[in-house]
Amino acid sequence: MEKNGYHFSYTNYSEIDDEGKPLGSIWTGPKKIGKVRMTMFNYMGCLTVMYDRDFVGLVQVGDIKKRNDYAIWVKAVKKCSAYLLDECLATYRVRSSGSIMNRGKNPLSRIRFNYELWHVSEGKNKLASWLLTGVNTIFGTTKKLKYKKKVLTTWQ
Repeated sequence: MEKNGYHFSYTNYSEIDDEGKPLGSIWTGPKKIGKVRMTMFNYMGCLTVMYDRDFVGLVQVGDIKKRNDYAIWVKAVKKCSAYLLDECLATYRVRSSGSIMNRGKNPLSRIRFNYELWHVSEGKNKLASWLLTGVNTIFGTTKKLKYKKKVLTTWQ
């Protein structure tokens, strides 16, 4: 970050199962995320994000139940773009049960939490909040198609 003059960055991450075995996927994202791209979707893995608090400042979000990390990034990117440091520096454990982020969860609840992010935390009106929620849903599919890389694993 210091070498490139970045104040906000994130890295790639891989996934492992409950026993620590690689699941054969690496998540990445766009090289640069500005304000517009950040409103489209949260491409960054929370466990990989770093920002310069002296430059960005203290970031506080509205009282929302979920999507707090995304709400922080939306506010931080208003100060400076986020850049991908294209290295796999983190590992995310995907649990079969009890995970904070349950990917099998009802998609309607994810839609509700995205709506709350835009309406409560960002103070957007209802129409804008629904539109941004729709955009997030569309670009969430794009993330899965474009930014999830399959890799071979040596685990048997």
